[in-house]
Amino acid sequence: GIGAATEKSGMFGKGMVFSILPETQAIYGLLIAILLMAFTGMFTKQFDVTVNQGMAVIGAGLAVGIAGLSAIGQGITASAAIGATTRNPDAMGKGLIFAVMSETFAIFGLLVAILIIFGVGLMK
Repeated sequence: GIGAATEKSGMFGKGMVFSILPETQAIYGLLIAILLMAFTGMFTKQFDVTVNQGMAVIGAGLAVGIAGLSAIGQGITASAAIGATTRNPDAMGKGLIFAVMSETFAIFGLLVAILIIFGVGLMK
């Protein structure tokens, strides 16, 4: 990101797109954390969670957390895409496709976590 922006003018915006992509996994984790806190009563201090629901909460957190590790590979891919785009601006689209492909694992983890929360009856 920053190296490409200093090396070639006009690369700041393109580099920023690739730099932001791996951060979406953290947003998914934050979303699930807020949902779990809201639906288990942590905000209202009225905890009424069964053992099965507690285990499901742990499972939902693990699902989104483990899937969020895809950000490591996505960051490596995005870094390589920034370098390729610096050398050839036409490579941005292809680099973006490769960087976004890693995102699907995080989206699957997010969906599994939401399905777990619905399935155990926390969201009504």
